[in-house]
Amino acid sequence: SCSNGGYSATMRSRLSTALAVWSVEKTLWPVSAASIAASSRGNPKVIEAVKANEPAMRSIVLQVLAEQDYAAVSTPVGKKALLLRLRDAMNAELRTKVGFGGIDNVYFTAFVLQ
Repeated sequence: SCSNGGYSATMRSRLSTALAVWSVEKTLWPVSAASIAASSRGNPKVIEAVKANEPAMRSIVLQVLAEQDYAAVSTPVGKKALLLRLRDAMNAELRTKVGFGGIDNVYFTAFVLQ
């Protein structure tokens, strides 16, 4: 658990060659809690890069979640758009940090709106 500029976040990482799982809790966003899983098909270097740059990846997830409004993420279409935005933002951060992306999918394993 960390405190940074009003953000209270709890993130757990469990990384294997195919999966990264993070949990985020924030009481001032419409998304009050979320757990996400990110996968990369067959490229262990992507998960190694996520591990090596975990603080930056957490920051990107928090930034994307902070941009959301309730109406946008309360529908199935909005949730899908958020997952795509998370994937794209995480890949952009990886490209900046290590020169390549490779996260294929991001999934919600838990999602709570307030």
